[in-house]
Amino acid sequence: MERYINISLDLNPIISEQLDFRIPSSMKLKEILQIISDSYKLKISLDNPSMRIVQTGKILLSTSTFESLKDGMLIKLETI
Repeated sequence: MERYINISLDLNPIISEQLDFRIPSSMKLKEILQIISDSYKLKISLDNPSMRIVQTGKILLSTSTFESLKDGMLIKLETI
């Protein structure tokens, strides 16, 4: 059975608000950012995105999954 996780994404300066999601923990960072980009009709190029987990300082790369995260963690956009 697939494990889901509740996370908050800070996508500033692309979107000026914090977004809360429940996603499969096996989803890759680039996949979730592509879904958000398509849903919000953002015109961004996702070449090699990275995000930082605020609570731990760990960097997630485009191919990273969310399996090591815990519910409620905040992830901040570093590069797109």
